[in-house]
Amino acid sequence: RIFVFLEALPDSVSALEFVVASANGRVFSEVPGASCHVSDRVTEREWIRLDLTALGKKMEHRVATVRRGPAGWQISPGAQAVRGPHQNPCGKETDHADL
Repeated sequence: RIFVFLEALPDSVSALEFVVASANGRVFSEVPGASCHVSDRVTEREWIRLDLTALGKKMEHRVATVRRGPAGWQISPGAQAVRGPHQNPCGKETDHADL
């Protein structure tokens, strides 16, 4: 488990990306039961549930982007694979929810 305390981030942080990557170099389809969940620790509301094995031959995937806005933090699912450090870190957002 990894915990991120958004309220502890300095005001200069306006966005945070969550990326899952294979630690041993195996593609996700070769890791039985591989999954990723993003939820609110306080309310226990689940925001994202992702079956990594369904991603096939990928070894990295952008799970979500969290952005700080005037009304607070919002999460957007990351619907694309990570292609490396040269890729646009913002990606294409399709939907979001207030945190």
